[in-house]
Amino acid sequence: MVRYFTGNFVHRIDAKGRVSLPASYRKVLEAHDSDHVVIIPQCERPEAHAGLSQRGYERLIEDFEEAELSPEDEEEMSVRLIADARHVPVDD
Repeated sequence: MVRYFTGNFVHRIDAKGRVSLPASYRKVLEAHDSDHVVIIPQCERPEAHAGLSQRGYERLIEDFEEAELSPEDEEEMSVRLIADARHVPVDD
């Protein structure tokens, strides 16, 4: 069973503002019984985004909450991981 999204993909956005989802990502979503992807900007490259299953996103937030960060880093990560996160539905 595929448990995680892996790999890097470059996609174009179509006229309706959609991108294609790799087949391997669809298998992860099926395994997690999820109908959406959580998209967050990457810290090193804000123009790039990471996609996570809901379960993966929840684990990331748990790790963030347990991390010992400076107040400045905690605020920046809160914005990236929570405020800038988007739950994107997956179409057939």
